[in-house]
Amino acid sequence: MAQPTESHRLEIANVINEHFVIGQVFTKRQVRMLCPNGQMDEQWQRRFRELRQMGFIIDTYREDSTLHPNEHRLIQKPVTEELS
Repeated sequence: MAQPTESHRLEIANVINEHFVIGQVFTKRQVRMLCPNGQMDEQWQRRFRELRQMGFIIDTYREDSTLHPNEHRLIQKPVTEELS
């Protein structure tokens, strides 16, 4: 069974994979609201950053000057099997 932190990372990954398309701009608040758990652990922002290790490419305002500081753009999703 996955550790709580791993299950939270998978929960976030599945929400992004299911609800957002490549090129779409979104906020962490939107992702958090879509998570079935709703009550993510206190480290949920770190879990969000760890999505890069799973194959997601998500730009922030640091990579894309057209984004506001609270916005993110989905650039690439991992192969679906990696989320299992």
